[in-house]
Amino acid sequence: MQLNKIVEFHKALGDLTRIKIIALLQQGPLHGQAIAGKLGLKPPTITHHIAKLREVGLIKERRDKNTIYFSLNTKILETSAKAILTVGTGGNLIWKCL
Repeated sequence: MQLNKIVEFHKALGDLTRIKIIALLQQGPLHGQAIAGKLGLKPPTITHHIAKLREVGLIKERRDKNTIYFSLNTKILETSAKAILTVGTGGNLIWKCL
């Protein structure tokens, strides 16, 4: 995994609201209104945070008519979280990117 992708992943997790969204989605798919209601936030705020999580591949979405359901991409979460352990080990990571 490229170093810049590891950094972007960790930046996306650097917000308490995003961590709460991930925790909610571990329980199963939810639509934006449900996430907003459970966190006591406005839907535009949720949209902003979902976009940040989507940018790093942590969120998958499924459309059902006019409703978009979000779910956690656990494969990306696990892979990206483990990638930090390879920095500096000479593994298949990137000192070329530095």
